Amino acid sequence: MRYLSMNSPVNHPLNASGSHLVSRAREIASLAREHAVAAENARVLAREVVDAIGAADLFRLAVPAVYGGPEADPVTYVDAIAALSEGDAAAGWYAAVSSTTSVLAWYLQPEAVREIYVANPASLTGGSFAPTGRGSWVDGRLRVDEGRWPWGSCGLQADWMTGGVLDGDRLFIIFLPRGDFEPHDTWHAFGLKATASNDFSVRKGAIVPGHRILEFGKGFVPAVDSALARFPGFVYIAAAYAAVLLGNARGAIHELVDLARHKVPTGSEATLAETPLTQLTVAQSEARLLAASAFVRESLASIWETIQAGDPATVDQRTTARLAISHAAQEASKVVDALYTLGGATSTFLANPLQKRLRDAHVATQHLLVSEKFFLIHGQQRLGFAIDEKVIATL
Repeated sequence: MRYLSMNSPVNHPLNASGSHLVSRAREIASLAREHAVAAENARVLAREVVDAIGAADLFRLAVPAVYGGPEADPVTYVDAIAALSEGDAAAGWYAAVSSTTSVLAWYLQPEAVREIYVANPASLTGGSFAPTGRGSWVDGRLRVDEGRWPWGSCGLQADWMTGGVLDGDRLFIIFLPRGDFEPHDTWHAFGLKATASNDFSVRKGAIVPGHRILEFGKGFVPAVDSALARFPGFVYIAAAYAAVLLGNARGAIHELVDLARHKVPTGSEATLAETPLTQLTVAQSEARLLAASAFVRESLASIWETIQAGDPATVDQRTTARLAISHAAQEASKVVDALYTLGGATSTFLANPLQKRLRDAHVATQHLLVSEKFFLIHGQQRLGFAIDEKVIATL
């Protein structure tokens, strides 16, 4: 089966320069789907799929063009991750995690970017900003004496992992190369099993050079002059996870259509596809998904156009984008729920991909960056309440 990318009814002009990224993601989606069951059983993505994603430049979508990176505009970035997720949400999750980590390339010193993202263009990166590490400075370098972090997606195969390390009351984000971090077998989850989102810990006494360290907050000042580096970082990061959910839901529509063409429900002489309920549900699912996708893409495009004009994104633009992202996550999950139910008892078997689509959707929606709290923030802003500056910094 050929998997199509998630597009709104009219292709947005921002996609023109990055269409090759979306095309590559679409091609890899079929490969990811072929390996999806085996990857879930192994609880890690198939090496063949990892290599294909890396070769397509989909692990470093945020790396600036000045370093030879894709510097994917936010709409292209969402479309590429969604297209990949149509094949397998876990594959899309890998691209989302690594590409959102590559946002740090906007702030890192050139030496670090070259080491992490240029020396190996297919570099797979992940990690956690959780402040659970402890370290101390020695001759301009940070010695990390302890640290264990949760949610280390891709860690079993990652080339680099980030971690939050405290020195007194200052939080630093560090990059650890393979060999300086160790994944632990903790990811026994309901869905997204192949994302290998295990805990990971630091090799005690690991030394991190200064160029691979950012101070959280203070260090997040763009080191490159590009429109993308001026785009709100958390909006860009959160959009990746909505993209995974949108792509997963699109894949679920494909799975249901395949099933409906040949399944004859008990007590019926017609195929599932011939029933009015199926036709109505599929149409409603398409409408909900296209509307949610369009809202995300247009809210991102609005910010992108403002940034390109040389102005900062407004608070209204940022809260609207976060509303669109959380709304898309909810709508995509509801679409999968409806399609799973429509599939009847057949959906419950592990051999049927609809049950995996449902499980992956409900794990992905648990991500903090697509939570319902962003509905509240937008509602408060729309009703004229002042938004705390600390909250604005997370938008």
